[in-house]
Amino acid sequence: MDATTRVKLLLQLLQEKPQDAFLLYALALEYKQMGDGQTARDYFVRLKHLHPDYLGLYYHLGNLYQQMGMVEEARHTYREGISRCTPSDERTRQELIQALNQLEEETE
Repeated sequence: MDATTRVKLLLQLLQEKPQDAFLLYALALEYKQMGDGQTARDYFVRLKHLHPDYLGLYYHLGNLYQQMGMVEEARHTYREGISRCTPSDERTRQELIQALNQLEEETE
């Protein structure tokens, strides 16, 4: 199944469940992979608004901001994700810390 077909399917499913966290996340990732950063950003931001504890979004949204040259937004997103992690989210927390540290090194 190609990306366009996956997006069409996900959009159909999203019409039935407009606040579904997984569908929003999957759409954001598909658009990001297709190179449509603005649409990906819109879906990540919508997901963040509806499901702020969906931790996977923070790494990918921060990374997308970096790719778009939006360094402060990336920094803020990584930090927000780190602050939302609980002790059981240590792996995610470490990934976000690593991404933030790499961003800091690149912008020194």
